[in-house]
Amino acid sequence: MKMLSGVRALLKTVVSIVVVVVLLLLSGQQLSAQQVGGSQLRILDVTGLMRATRVVAQSATVKVAFEGSPSIQECAVVNLDGLAAERRVPVSAQGECVFQDVPPGSWQLKIPAELRWRAQIYE
Repeated sequence: MKMLSGVRALLKTVVSIVVVVVLLLLSGQQLSAQQVGGSQLRILDVTGLMRATRVVAQSATVKVAFEGSPSIQECAVVNLDGLAAERRVPVSAQGECVFQDVPPGSWQLKIPAELRWRAQIYE
């Protein structure tokens, strides 16, 4: 009987070690995939809908192009993750706002909802 309880204890220990090793391997694979693949940069409209997304290594350029002649003088993007300051840029003569060196994360474009636009992300 003592031998049977000793085998059970040994089996529990082995199972615990295997679980820990598997979890360590999985967490290492996730970290490696994140380091290799980069992080997502997302652009959302004023209602919270995602309008553009891209995996970027460091930062990227975001170009917002308006249809027609926009009724605003500047555009602003706000980092919804709370990790970066709001950014403002003027609307160009071509009806575009270009944000340079935007880091990964979720960014919401703060412009009037009635304006029609599209966003492109470039590395």
